[in-house]
Amino acid sequence: MTELPPPTFSLGQWVNVIVNERNRTPQTGSIREIVWHYKFSKYFYLLEVDKKKVAKRYFQEDLEPMQARL
Repeated sequence: MTELPPPTFSLGQWVNVIVNERNRTPQTGSIREIVWHYKFSKYFYLLEVDKKKVAKRYFQEDLEPMQARL
């Protein structure tokens, strides 16, 4: 079995959804699950927003780490 690269984001990490052609709703949430997509050979991430599971799959390019608030 081939070893997978480490994911960009970690479980529980807070991220912002980048609004683009795939994502029309700006959201902020935490990573609740990380899954390797074998067909595309990259990870997708599932989020939890306001204590609710979001069904949409997000790839690395759809997310950015949430900046720490001072």
